[in-house]
Amino acid sequence: MDKRQKEDYVKMPESFHAQIAETLSSLDCVGQNKRKAFPKTVKIALIAAAMTVVLAVSVFANSETVQSWLHQIGRYQVALSLEDDSEASEDESGEAAKTVPYVKVNLGWLPESIIPLDPPYKYTSTNGDGVGGLTFILYEKETAKNLDFRYVGSVTETMFGERKGAVIRYADSGSRELLIYFDDFGYVLRCMADEDVSDEELLKIAENISLEETDKSNAFIVETYISGVEEISVPAGILNKNTIHKSCGDTISFTKWPNEGFRMTVQGVQVCDNVSNLDMTSINKSHRDEIDESGNLKPYERKTYRYGDGIDTLNVLEKSEIVGRRLVLVEMTVENRTGEQAEYYVDGVLKDAVTGEYFSDSHMFYISGQNGDSGSFFFVPVAKDETKTVTVGFLVDSDKDLSNLAMEITLDSRECILVDLSR
Repeated sequence: MDKRQKEDYVKMPESFHAQIAETLSSLDCVGQNKRKAFPKTVKIALIAAAMTVVLAVSVFANSETVQSWLHQIGRYQVALSLEDDSEASEDESGEAAKTVPYVKVNLGWLPESIIPLDPPYKYTSTNGDGVGGLTFILYEKETAKNLDFRYVGSVTETMFGERKGAVIRYADSGSRELLIYFDDFGYVLRCMADEDVSDEELLKIAENISLEETDKSNAFIVETYISGVEEISVPAGILNKNTIHKSCGDTISFTKWPNEGFRMTVQGVQVCDNVSNLDMTSINKSHRDEIDESGNLKPYERKTYRYGDGIDTLNVLEKSEIVGRRLVLVEMTVENRTGEQAEYYVDGVLKDAVTGEYFSDSHMFYISGQNGDSGSFFFVPVAKDETKTVTVGFLVDSDKDLSNLAMEITLDSRECILVDLSR
């Protein structure tokens, strides 16, 4: 710490100093100038975040733990620094290390409250709402060099076993991310965690993750595209994607995972205020408390934010108001042409096709025939060569103009389909 940091630290109360002392006592010395962190309690991560906020000099709360492999760009933005990593540049023979072509991710430990979904990069809590939990993304080293993180509240650099790691905490939410550098494989693993995974659980997960070389058929999917700055900085979620325009009645043939081999056609749209005629078991468990005894949708508190850029400014709450809700039911037919029984992944969000404003999120309210208590709520089983009718329900605010209503289906980070629902 520099002189000003030390002065600020001295001014902190004794309770804060005691917590820091307790944290340092749990660190084992490795070498002469490095510490290897083995957190025993959730306090380690929380204290690191507290030091970052109080001292207000850098997002790096524990930069002495390992040689820094992240650097600060803006006040709330950090990026990876892998260019000068000499340890990863050569193998034991002194030759340049190569990326292992196919690997799988092994999770040595998961809390009992977290269950796997299909596809295997996503895990969710056992409450069955299909959201939250953990999401894993694997990047080759060369791709990971382009990663940056915005709206960051703090970064704690540490070691997970023998591997460089970091815990990123976001300033405007309770979400966190883990980064683990598998230098001998040539990959960086990113783990995004929601609030239903505790700090202590997250660190234990990280300490028990490993990569294993495998063949192509069992390999973990590697992300090869990083969104550009011009995409991330646009407020209200409007991305510069290549958009394929469709209308009701048009058949969409999917050629990319996860719905490769399926065809989908939107047949019609219905808007309603009461859901009593729906099968309650097919309503997403996380939304059932939003219905009153008569089947009407309850009003809720809507918060409006002024969006920051995530670099030097954060999102700021501008107003809060109570608004009603309506349900938009989209009826579609799903045809399985995969040659075997398969699951269709129900994906889509509602938006204004002209302004780009989103009316809903991906936490779907209703999917006909599905079990709203199940972790596989979004995966509709379809027999070989079967055409199944599926009705999907989205919640929208009652004061929204739906004259330009459209449904956006993401194909990948660069391409989406926009289905016009206004006619």
